[in-house]
Amino acid sequence: MQRIEVTEGQPITGVDLTTAQAIRERLVSLREELKPRMRFLGGDSAAPTVQNLVGTVQVTQDVLVDIAPKTMPGENWTAAVYDLIRAERVSYEGQVREAEVSPRLYLPDALAHLYAQQLGDAIRRAGPLSVIVPARTTESRLRGRLDVTRWTTSRILRPHIFPQQRTSLTTDNAFTSAMAWVAETLASRSSDPSIAQRLRALRGDLRPGLALHATLDPGVAARPLPPQWREYADAWVTACAVIRRVSPLRRSGVQEGLGLAVEPWPLLETLLHRSVRAAARQAQREGVPLVAGEHSLHDFLGAVDTEPGVWAGIHTDRQVDPDATLSKDGRIVVAFEAKYSVPTPERTRSHFFQAVSTAAAVGADLSVLVYPDALPPVRWDATGFADRPKAVVAVGLDMYGYRSGTGEAERGELLLEAIRKVLPAGGME
Repeated sequence: MQRIEVTEGQPITGVDLTTAQAIRERLVSLREELKPRMRFLGGDSAAPTVQNLVGTVQVTQDVLVDIAPKTMPGENWTAAVYDLIRAERVSYEGQVREAEVSPRLYLPDALAHLYAQQLGDAIRRAGPLSVIVPARTTESRLRGRLDVTRWTTSRILRPHIFPQQRTSLTTDNAFTSAMAWVAETLASRSSDPSIAQRLRALRGDLRPGLALHATLDPGVAARPLPPQWREYADAWVTACAVIRRVSPLRRSGVQEGLGLAVEPWPLLETLLHRSVRAAARQAQREGVPLVAGEHSLHDFLGAVDTEPGVWAGIHTDRQVDPDATLSKDGRIVVAFEAKYSVPTPERTRSHFFQAVSTAAAVGADLSVLVYPDALPPVRWDATGFADRPKAVVAVGLDMYGYRSGTGEAERGELLLEAIRKVLPAGGME
């Protein structure tokens, strides 16, 4: 197995033309299948560039591409990604601390390590997940409820055969199938043989006596885990996080496709939402009634006297959609825009225009641009908007240094400090 390590946004060099072309073709197919908002592929045929994707992409059966974030974080950035892709927060106590002590370079390794601990702990505490299921069988011995109608029609030729319905306790159900499938998916992606071996052993412990191959219903990720299986809550959350990102590319049971790569820009939005909620909670404890909000549409431009012709489809009403907001007494006072980008003078030009126009449309006193790097707040005063907005603040949230539980509170306080410098007593208190 060949592993090619690259950095998001940087050309892939040191590979032959055949491998480079295979990478391009795989990224093109990913775009068609996932339809992301931002493209995955850049560069030319000899040196393709992976964009808007971090983690591991399986190009062929023998080639994996490991993509590190363009912000050049520390080795344990995978733990931050793991915390941000989880659909909900649950406690996994020492597992994160152990992952921090032994950082792993690859996203599949980080997920495999944590999932093995979660699943192993759950099986040890609660045993395999068993359910009572009805089944129709035809046997020479009556063990369940006789299907009289079917038996009557065939009793002349086969009186000793009994069509029947009976119930049985089995570990073969949608939840165990999904968790076993995730165990095999992570094992096949892990570069640590001991973790891969442990996951495959746990897969057998989860479904004793059943075939090792497990099918997956992607829709199971939307179903809540039955309350009697609460010991499996942590493992189920991780399994769902993997299923949502892997299953769309799974075809006929073949373990190929996206591997364990994720689009990073939605993770920055997730971090922003968590940080803004933490900022609102902190402000409320201080007596300032701030309310956090997420995406919301607001009128920006209204089309007047629309006529057919060259402007058809263009001359329409326009709206803005801030990535997050903070409101006070029903009015938005801060509008946030998340930009998954390394800020440069060229890139930030369009960012400023969007931030200021959005803040002006919603009537916010302040616009805040957030970036994934660890960057201190900087401020620009706005001119010509009647103090709405008064200023634009840019700040980096250190996305790949985030840890669930304390990370949102730290970033919420960072945002509040930046806001207080622009909106003193009149705006924040």
